[in-house]
Parts: sequence; structure tokens; C-alpha cells
Amino acid sequence: MVHRLKALSTAALFSVLAVFAPLEHAHAQAGGRLYVVEGVPIDVTAKSAVEARDQALTEGQREAFKRLMERLTPAGSTPPGASDSEIEGMVQGFQIRDERASGVRYLANLVVQFRPAAVQSFLSRRNVAAVVSAAPAVLIVPVLAEEGGARLWEDPNPWREAWEQAPLGQTIVPITVPLGDARDLTGITAEQAMAGDEAALTTLAQRYGASSSVVAVARLGGTETQPAVNIQVNQIGGMPGPAIAETLAAEPGETREALLNRAISRISNDLDRDWKQQATIQPGMENTLTVTVPLTGLEDWMTVRRRLSGLPIVRKQTVKSLSRSEATLDIGYAGTTDQLRSALEQRNLALSEDATGWRLAAR
Repeated sequence: MVHRLKALSTAALFSVLAVFAPLEHAHAQAGGRLYVVEGVPIDVTAKSAVEARDQALTEGQREAFKRLMERLTPAGSTPPGASDSEIEGMVQGFQIRDERASGVRYLANLVVQFRPAAVQSFLSRRNVAAVVSAAPAVLIVPVLAEEGGARLWEDPNPWREAWEQAPLGQTIVPITVPLGDARDLTGITAEQAMAGDEAALTTLAQRYGASSSVVAVARLGGTETQPAVNIQVNQIGGMPGPAIAETLAAEPGETREALLNRAISRISNDLDRDWKQQATIQPGMENTLTVTVPLTGLEDWMTVRRRLSGLPIVRKQTVKSLSRSEATLDIGYAGTTDQLRSALEQRNLALSEDATGWRLAAR
């Protein structure tokens, strides 16, 4: 018997949107992107469509959890496993995409949002070293170097086009590619980017809400049948990032476009690996910091408390004193002070130290 696959009905679509609703709020939480796993394929055949769907969702959440653990834990380590009931308790919500079903088969792609606090609690109980905070966004500045000069905004620039089309949604470090509009064209040239013009690159990064610019220079080489690309990468501003200088040769049958995509993966993987090395917190590494919060009114205090809430690295907040002009707060956190500062920056909170001690203020 042939079972025809059919697209999702309108009624079913509304049910999917209802299931996905919790995801929208979760994205607003600290590190939300870090705990979202996309593109999980599910394909199950069972006795009925309902049974196939239930089994597929369970298997999909299981695979999403596996991918999340690989993302959060250090390279080379063995990610912890969990039971289906444990995984279900860590799931905030999910979205179903491209759903199709027959009488006995169910296919779809799954997006799963996990609860940051629940995941961190699980990792802590298992004594697993892991990343807890989202990385600051970076802006890629893709320069194509040639014998006659360099291209950034000018066409053709296959290097920039490859970055614009690359699937970068699941990287740990959020990556943005500039639009290349009139403001960009007048803001920086290819030559300035290659020279590492800090002022111009910082201004460009700030325009896109990024913490730093990553200048990625590509030089195309090789032959038409066996292309090659040399990449040189330097990060300007923000936390120190990886410096890359490497030549990649095409594998048999690999096109230039595929080679450029592999070079992009090489760069994004290095950015992710570097962040994991900086942000990984060892089990049992918990500290307390007393901070003073300057206040001009109640709104200042509410803003700081709101931005602190839901931050995975912050385990506890204790108010020691509160007046019209300032508050004193004990922050219990996992990791080092630098890791705490970096996590707070992602919530637009500035942590600084002066002669009187530590101060925390909204930016």
C-alpha cells in the first residue's frame, strides 16, 4: 500500500505555532541563542501517524540534546547523556518545520529551545565542565586580495558572497556580515581593513551591534580544476580571537564555491573553539562578588535586577543594603570574574573596580 506524504494542514500549523510560542520568550533570556538547536531531522515509521509523530519528537529531542552537549562541552571531552525524562524537563519549547505525514510515517525538521538554568543544573550535578554564557557577536569583514589590489564592497567578490550565503545560525559565536550599503562604503575601504584600521573597524562593528570586527582576507589560487584559497584572519577589538594563516587546497571534485564554504567553516569553528576555551567553567568553580549599584531612581534598580535575572552564570543574588542612591548586592556566580564580566556585558551591564570596590551599572 502506498502512503502519500502530505503538507501540514492549516489547523495543524496553528497547533505548531502554539507549541513554539514559549520559544519567543526564551530567546530574550540570557544566552538564549546558545541553548537553541536547529535543523534536527526526524523521520519515523510506526503503526500509525500519531505513534510515528510521538516517537519522532522524542528521538528529535534526544538528538537535539546530544548536539547541545557537544556545543557546550570542551572539544575532546565525552558529553554526558541523559534519560528521555531528564531531557524533557530541560526543554523550554520546540518548533516543527517542514512537517509531512502519511498513515504510518512522520517527517519534519525540529528546532528545540532548552532551559538554560535547567541545563546548567544538570551539568553541575554531573560535574561537567561547560560553557554557560553566550559569546559576544563579531562582524566578519571579508576582503578578497588580488594582485592588482583588494576588494571589499566592490563586485565581483565571491568571498563576500560566500559569507552572505553561509548558514551561520548554529555557531556559538554569533556572526554578522555587513550589508555593504552606502554607509559601509564610506566607512571603511579594503585597504583600511587589511591594515587593521582599529577606529574604522570599531565603528563598523558598533553599527552592527558587534563587539569586534574579524578581518578575513582570502587569496584565490590554484587552477580551475583544483582551486586553492589562502586565508588570513585577525580580530580587531573585543576579546582576543584566533589568528589564522592557512592555505586550503580543493579536494578531488570540490568546486571553488565548496572550497570557500569550507574556509568559512574553518574560521567559524576556530572562533567557536577559542570562545569555548575562554568561557568554559570547571565544575565546583563558584564564587561570590559584592558589588555596589549606583542608583538615580527605582528604574535603575529594576533594570539591573531584570538584566541579572535568567543569566546562567549567576547562581544567586542577595541584597545586602538598599538606599535612594545605591544598592549593595552579593552575586553568587560560576567561573572567574572575567567570565562574569563578559557575561554581564551581554546584558548591557558594566562591571568595574575602583578604590572603593566593585561597581555594577546598566549601560
